[in-house]
Amino acid sequence: MGGRTALHVLARGSLTAIRYRDEILRPLVRPYAGAVGPGFLLMQDNARPHVAGVCQQFLQDEGIDAMDWPACSPDLNPIEHIWDIMSRSIHQRHVAPQTVQELADALVQVWEEIPQETIRHLIRSMPRHQKTLRAFIQNSMGLWKTTLEANFKAHCTSQHQVQHIPRRCSVPAAVLHRSEPP
Repeated sequence: MGGRTALHVLARGSLTAIRYRDEILRPLVRPYAGAVGPGFLLMQDNARPHVAGVCQQFLQDEGIDAMDWPACSPDLNPIEHIWDIMSRSIHQRHVAPQTVQELADALVQVWEEIPQETIRHLIRSMPRHQKTLRAFIQNSMGLWKTTLEANFKAHCTSQHQVQHIPRRCSVPAAVLHRSEPP
């Protein structure tokens, strides 16, 4: 296998859940997962076709595990970096592709020219990116909680007396006590 599959270019139309299952998952992912064996983990983003019930059911029926993926996090997915490399490479050509077929051919050629080490490096960088994301989420939740408390205090002191705001609480379980207005 050499670490990657051939690039599959969808020739026409939009990617629907049915097309994703029938043109990507069944003929490409299933055999690749079988060749990799136990421990194969599918990485896909939260695009509608990927998370559609028909595709999730197919993966479950085939015993293919998919990575849980946070919403709006394209920078974590190594393929996004590969798309960027491919896009820059095509834009640097002296003659831009003039037809859809020329573009498809150029994409396949550029894909094959990307060194395998570049792909490996991006994959190996994932744990570092995940650690950074976790830290960002924790910091963001702290900032969000502080902002929520400040907004609540401002609202309540203008209308009610705030008696107590818990210092350490998860947002869904937070119980904020107010006294009745004077």
